Amino acid sequence: MLRHGDVILVPIEEFLESKDEKSINLKKGKKVAAQNGKFILALGEATGHHHELQVCEADTMTVFEELFGIEDLKVLDITQEAPLVHIGDDHNTIKVPAGKYVAYSQREYTPERVRRVVD
Repeated sequence: MLRHGDVILVPIEEFLESKDEKSINLKKGKKVAAQNGKFILALGEATGHHHELQVCEADTMTVFEELFGIEDLKVLDITQEAPLVHIGDDHNTIKVPAGKYVAYSQREYTPERVRRVVD
């Protein structure tokens, strides 16, 4: 597992094992193209800061509004090591090894519901 602020990346096999599942049907999600060589994994609504993964053209991201009870879950297929950068300078850049990952924002409990953490 990799953590970058409130963004969590888990190798897909480890994620599926934790959910007692065998696969994710990517056809049920929305495939998103990289914008200027980047995938935005999380956007700070209050601060405008964001976490961006700098990728190559062959890399893919599929976004699910909700899957396994997690809102805005992303499935990433990274073909070569990619830097994960925080625009806003709060976190150091980390290198994400090539592989398939599930990415989502940290969640917190409130009396009303479980929700993702808001920057």
